[in-house]
Amino acid sequence: MHLEVKAKPNLEHGAKHLLRYILLVNSSGLTRKCKDVCRQTLQNNSYFAHPEPLLLAMLGKDHLYSSQKRGIIINSRVSFTTLIIVFVTLLFSADERRATRELACQWIMRIRQVKKGSALRPFRRPLINFDAKFVEELIYVNDQESGFTFDGEKGEQHNMTEPSLTVDLSMEDLYHYIEVPLSTSFPCHSQAVERGVKLTSRSVKRVSGEMRQAGTTIAIDHNLRKKKKDLFS
Repeated sequence: MHLEVKAKPNLEHGAKHLLRYILLVNSSGLTRKCKDVCRQTLQNNSYFAHPEPLLLAMLGKDHLYSSQKRGIIINSRVSFTTLIIVFVTLLFSADERRATRELACQWIMRIRQVKKGSALRPFRRPLINFDAKFVEELIYVNDQESGFTFDGEKGEQHNMTEPSLTVDLSMEDLYHYIEVPLSTSFPCHSQAVERGVKLTSRSVKRVSGEMRQAGTTIAIDHNLRKKKKDLFS
């Protein structure tokens, strides 16, 4: 995951990386207890599931997840029929990404139509939908108890808010991103990812397979932290 975040470091990919973590946890062979620990950690760091970065992700270009969500595995030994199926699937997935961008524009227009409250926008970490398969499903929208709403009836902390990057855009400029996906130059990761890339590179040299590499990375990081703690104790 560190390499994937480093390869797609821009702000519009933040929510998609979060979705990738969720899909990895759901598809892993971990015990139920371990999955609960992972999900609680993701919930405590659910900043990119907030409506503002989520809308940016919906407006941005999709990557990697379209084929993975459909269970497509491409390797060096595939038949011609399989390649045709993959091509058709990716062709239809392009229309689905367009539909996601259209949905993001519709949400933003609904946000603009609602009467604004105070100038301050209270931030509230959203409750993640761990059954999500797509970026737009990461949070509960118009949910009566835990989700975000467009009408403002549940208080400002539950309001859907528009990203700062699109506030000054006109309707024409906004709908332009339906045809041309949004791209920003702002990073979505911290310095910790840079350190994680180094550890992941060491794991890749030792074992194969995504899950085994992730486990090796965690083990290496744990040993380094333990050595550092013993050194200064």
